[in-house]
Amino acid sequence: MDSTPLYSDLVLIGGGHAHIHLLKMFGMPSSENPNGSSDLLPGIRLTLITKDVLTPYSGMLPGYVAGHYSYEDAHIDLSRLCAFSGFRLIHASAKGIEMDSNGKSGRVVIEGDRTDVRFDVLSIDVGSSPMKVGGGGDEWVTPVKPIDEFGRVWEGLVERVGKGDKGGTFEVGIVGGGAGGVELALSVQHKLKTLHPNVKVTIVARTEIMSSHNEKVREVFKRILSERSVRVITHTSATSVTSNTSSSPPSKDLHFTQSPAAPTPTPSPLQFNEILWCTSASAQGWLKSSTPLATTPSGFISVNSFYQTSIPTIFAAGDCATNPSSPRPKAGVFAVRAGPFIKQNLLNTLLGEPLVPHEPQSEFLGIISTGDKYAVASRGEEGCLEGAWAWKLKDTIDVTWMKGYKELPEMVDDTVMPPIVLAKGIKAMAAFAEAPMRCGGCGAKVASSVLNRVLKKVS
Repeated sequence: MDSTPLYSDLVLIGGGHAHIHLLKMFGMPSSENPNGSSDLLPGIRLTLITKDVLTPYSGMLPGYVAGHYSYEDAHIDLSRLCAFSGFRLIHASAKGIEMDSNGKSGRVVIEGDRTDVRFDVLSIDVGSSPMKVGGGGDEWVTPVKPIDEFGRVWEGLVERVGKGDKGGTFEVGIVGGGAGGVELALSVQHKLKTLHPNVKVTIVARTEIMSSHNEKVREVFKRILSERSVRVITHTSATSVTSNTSSSPPSKDLHFTQSPAAPTPTPSPLQFNEILWCTSASAQGWLKSSTPLATTPSGFISVNSFYQTSIPTIFAAGDCATNPSSPRPKAGVFAVRAGPFIKQNLLNTLLGEPLVPHEPQSEFLGIISTGDKYAVASRGEEGCLEGAWAWKLKDTIDVTWMKGYKELPEMVDDTVMPPIVLAKGIKAMAAFAEAPMRCGGCGAKVASSVLNRVLKKVS
């Protein structure tokens, strides 16, 4: 008996920003595929493997921490997206990839006693983790990434501070002085000050704060941090964290070393009630140890301009991937913009068509919030503007982006009879024609190829 599968498997691992776009676009109707892209792929089974069904949007994390957004506001329901796009959802964690003898198809190995998931074409978008505490003590810190796990921990911290003793001070240490660490410190301070009368926040940075941004932006944040009484310790590398049960209340002690460039020597260790770890991104260990994929020296999956890995039928995007010939910062904006190209290249691989390259822009607008409804806009070597208007702009962008994934259209093109209706005969066809169009007002009714042809005629 012929054991060849009757279908091909397109599998996604992870619910990162690139995959979120792909999931939605597979369900979006257009004039060329009125029932969604998945209908263009007869014989293709679509699968998403994810350990979290509610996936966070990184752009709203600081606002969520500050209390401007609820947990629901800042998270997308992947089960709903999968139902919309025709993907089956497997709620589990991947722990490895094994290739078949043909070198093209393979299996995703699932944690626990779950059955492996076979694939013909695979895409990975699982984000990153912060660098580990160098000398130990990971159990005493709260990592910000993966951000899907941070949200749950943050909810617990807020509850503990709200119900805890309000005497003395509540000390929070933020390890990491990049834009993410500074934004988080200001957001944490803004929220916890509503729960505790004496919250103190300290940033511990390996170099200067905001070192990847221009000098104007750095000076603005130095001023804001000073105005908010956020302590900043620069040129300081954390070495380990220990639990100090002899202090009252018990503390988490941050041990560190300082470079000669440190402006003021600081005695080690520093004592905190909570330590949040927001250092540079590092790769999830299983990507290097349990897959046959080529990785960078840092452990990120190596991809080319097509988001294609060392195995042509496997793609990757977002923080878990790096293009060594054109590296970009580990920022959500690059994952979002990779989405359309990942979708197109997965389809083209399944259809045997040429792949489409993508060269992300080298500069991008960053809008960095300051805890309250105020923000700083940063771009390139000179761009720096600040004000409440910048927060409003960021809020509009983020809320609009999220709305696009929460308010999904229910559409059927009333000019095209679905095959199942045609098969049921004239009565079913008449009933279908009389039914009102189920339209959520999406802007994707005209496919790009059709639009390009019309524009060429009128230009």
